[in-house]
Amino acid sequence: MANACLEHLGEGNDGLVASLHWVKVYTGIQYDFAEPQAMAASLERSADQTLRTLAALWHAFFEFHIEDAETSLASTKQFIADTDASGVMNHQLLAAAEVIAGWSAANLGQHEQALLHQTRAENHLLDYAPGTTLLAEALASEGIAHVVLNRHEAALAIAHQLDGLNYFYFSGDEVRAAALLTLGDVDAARSIIRAHAADGVTGRFSRKANNSLLLLALLADAEHDAERAERLLLNVENARNPLVSLSYELARRLGIDEAFDAARQKAWADPHASGRRAIVVLRTEMIRRGWADES
Repeated sequence: MANACLEHLGEGNDGLVASLHWVKVYTGIQYDFAEPQAMAASLERSADQTLRTLAALWHAFFEFHIEDAETSLASTKQFIADTDASGVMNHQLLAAAEVIAGWSAANLGQHEQALLHQTRAENHLLDYAPGTTLLAEALASEGIAHVVLNRHEAALAIAHQLDGLNYFYFSGDEVRAAALLTLGDVDAARSIIRAHAADGVTGRFSRKANNSLLLLALLADAEHDAERAERLLLNVENARNPLVSLSYELARRLGIDEAFDAARQKAWADPHASGRRAIVVLRTEMIRRGWADES
């Protein structure tokens, strides 16, 4: 559909052209990274400055996803410094850059810095793109930063905000469950995680099963079952934000940083296989807990 629209657009539609290229790349990364990387590389050679700017941002995003958070953080900071905050399109690109910078900072354990980036992203979005999915991503990542920093009330308030956005990929439940676990309300968190897992195991959304497994690993840790938490976490492999930084925090707490990094690197070689493995392990854990039948 995006390709068909691009064929019919003429000059004077720079913003719309850039938006359609964004859709093409964003849709592609739900399945693999090779084709979207090739798309972004072609945009880098474009005569259009907006498209070259978009390509630079995607390049930073790909750095983040190949587990090079330090390089991605440096790239996004440079992008932010080089991009003029004028016009709707630039504000949206700056918001995306701030979100990516926040993800990278969080994965590096720099949660105050992550919080600052996500707040800046929200400021851009509330003024220039209040109804976009990127706002949900920024808010959710801010909520997880509050969880790690033990600001539970702030995290729960953001979870409530997320519920009102009706984002198709997630509600406030991931942030809410993580906050409740750190507050020690394991029963309430367990109920939320069970509902999350029931959806994740269907494979309806790419990588949701991985996030369900991560929530179950956090639950096992809260239940003082470190061995189970470790086994589940090593099968998470390929979680998606806003929870990725929590996987690193849990790996550090369990003392399995290197093993977890190795599992994630292996997973990126075949994201489809990783997702299928996550569904199998998730279903097994649900059966063990009595949340699903064996049939």
